Amino acid sequence: MSKKSVLGVALMVGFVGVAHATIQFPFASWKPWYICKGYNAGGQTDPHHGNPVLDFSTDPDSPSDGGCAGSTKEAASGQPVLAPIAGKVAWFRSDMLCITSNDQQHSIGLGHLDPAQSHVGNGVTVSVGDQLGIVASPNDGNNGYSHIHIQGHNVPNCQGNLTPFVGDMRFEGASDLPYDGSPNQWARKKPYMRRNENGIPYPIATLIRVSGENDVFLIAVEDRESVENPSRIVKRLITSPTVFDLNKLHWTHIVEITAQDKAFYLRGGDITGKIVTDGLTEGELIRLDGSPKVYVASNGQLHWLNMTADEFLLLGYSFSLVRNTSVSYPKGKEIRYAAFTSSLPPLVSSPPPGVNLSRTVVPNTDPRYFGLDPLTVFYYDPSDPMRRPTILVGYDGGIRAFTYDASFLWETHDAWGNMELDGDRVYAFGSVPEYVNNISTGFS
Repeated sequence: MSKKSVLGVALMVGFVGVAHATIQFPFASWKPWYICKGYNAGGQTDPHHGNPVLDFSTDPDSPSDGGCAGSTKEAASGQPVLAPIAGKVAWFRSDMLCITSNDQQHSIGLGHLDPAQSHVGNGVTVSVGDQLGIVASPNDGNNGYSHIHIQGHNVPNCQGNLTPFVGDMRFEGASDLPYDGSPNQWARKKPYMRRNENGIPYPIATLIRVSGENDVFLIAVEDRESVENPSRIVKRLITSPTVFDLNKLHWTHIVEITAQDKAFYLRGGDITGKIVTDGLTEGELIRLDGSPKVYVASNGQLHWLNMTADEFLLLGYSFSLVRNTSVSYPKGKEIRYAAFTSSLPPLVSSPPPGVNLSRTVVPNTDPRYFGLDPLTVFYYDPSDPMRRPTILVGYDGGIRAFTYDASFLWETHDAWGNMELDGDRVYAFGSVPEYVNNISTGFS
């Protein structure tokens, strides 16, 4: 952030009465960004000095002791800037704006947008994810380096003391970023990525690890013996550092995620050797010369993204990133939009006359639920007015229960007693609530 831009900008999320609410990153989903300038950076006149404010760039080489630096100073130019909270634009001055949350308790300031490309103005109401504008090209206002500046306050209109991004002000999907006063804190070659609200949280080929854990997984496509659903998206454990390096993966590309996001993905086969194909980068988008089809690379193979253009864009993909080639690479099975969909609407929205939903068990034959097989049981809690289904699934070598709710989150119940497999039937017993005792079903 430039010395010329020392305004009362801020960043904070406020949701009255909601514990542990979070804010969204202010950039498009599925694209890695890096903190190029951290808390308490720069000299006495720098707005970062002594303050928990951050600058983000798309350049992985941008973090430095002196702030955003590197050979690709225009890397973030033109990137969309999105609203991280719902609220009202309190003010828009030059290349900076302030959003006050709907509850009037907090506010967020975003800096270094292109004022000529603004999508909003003073007093405009915005929802989470609405585009506010684009990142400005290098200029005097952003110290000659394209980036997004963000900071926050516990008051409206971007005034008052600055607040670090922790607790209910944490970025969605990221760990707390506490402030301890160390110089340029959190500036490092570590990617941050906005979760996708229209599909799987993170794109194919993302390296993920839960904060505080050692295991690293690769999000990948898994072929299936199914005509209706030929493939699905899973997480694959990388079994050793040697295997990691053998597949030409990058340690600085690992995204730290929440345990909840990790649980979103079923576990596929472990990666124990080389899976990549020379000349093909995992996760890249490919179009073969003479063909309109777009493929995504996973496990060293090309998988046709069999979906509409609108679905392709909803997932966070961009046609500008598609590489044309005449090279013939190995092909896996196609992947359909349904494989990316995170929401699982209940099969029964209200109890039919005379049906006791506490004893209704639905075999896993509906294609909307293919990602949860091979062991899936649906049952309903009659005391739940929302009639949300609870799902027992085979998961990481065991069986767990998940509750679907309207915000598309899954709550894991690991302490719900024991569950046993008997051939093609599953039995729930022990401390599991009475309404699921002794249920059983076949599986597809």
